[in-house]
Amino acid sequence: MFETNRLLLRGVDPDADLTTLMQWFNDAERSTLMISGPIVPTSREQAKAAFQPRPDGLNLPFFAICEKQADRTYPLQLEPGEDYIKACGPAIGLLNFQPKAFDYKNRIATLGLTISDVRHRGKGYGREVLEWGLEYAFMELGLHRMSLEVYSFNEPAIALYRKVGFVEEGRLRKVNFKGGKWYDTLQMGMLEEEWMELREKLQQK
Repeated sequence: MFETNRLLLRGVDPDADLTTLMQWFNDAERSTLMISGPIVPTSREQAKAAFQPRPDGLNLPFFAICEKQADRTYPLQLEPGEDYIKACGPAIGLLNFQPKAFDYKNRIATLGLTISDVRHRGKGYGREVLEWGLEYAFMELGLHRMSLEVYSFNEPAIALYRKVGFVEEGRLRKVNFKGGKWYDTLQMGMLEEEWMELREKLQQK
C-alpha cells in the first residue's frame, strides 16, 4: 500500500469494495460530476465491470483512498490472519490514471480523482491525494504528461487543479447538458518538467 500524511492508498477490490462502490455509483450528485451521459442506476455487474482490466492490457493503477485510523500505527502492520482491506479502513474516494485509454507511446495518462464520501470533503484530502498522485505518476510510472477534463460547474475541483499547478489548455463549449442547462468542459494538463519545478518547491516547505 501507499500513504500520505493522513491517507492510505490501496488497490480497489471489486468484491470487498462493492457495497461502497454501488453507493457511490448510484449517488446522483456524484454522478453529475463524473459522467457526461444521463444519470441512470448502476447494477452490481456494471460496478464490478468498471474495475476489470482493459482488453488491450494497458492498465495503470486504480487506487482506493482510505483515511488513516487514530487507533493504528503506520506504516500499517497486519496481525496474523488480519484482513488487509478491513485493516486499511473503508474507502472514501478513488484515484486513477486512465478514465481514458493510456497513451503508452507518448506517456500520457488522464487523471480521475474523487473524494466520494461527503463526510470527508473539505479536509484538504483532495490536494493531499493529488500531489501524491502526481509524484507517483511522474516519478514512478515515468509519465510525460497528465491530462484531465472537468466540467465548468465543478468550481471547487477547478480551483484545486489550478492551485496544484494544472494549466487550462482548452475549453469545449456547451458539451454537457445537466439539469436543463448547457455547460463547458475544461481541458487541463501538466507536463513532467512542470511537476519537477513544483516538486522542488514542495520539498522546500
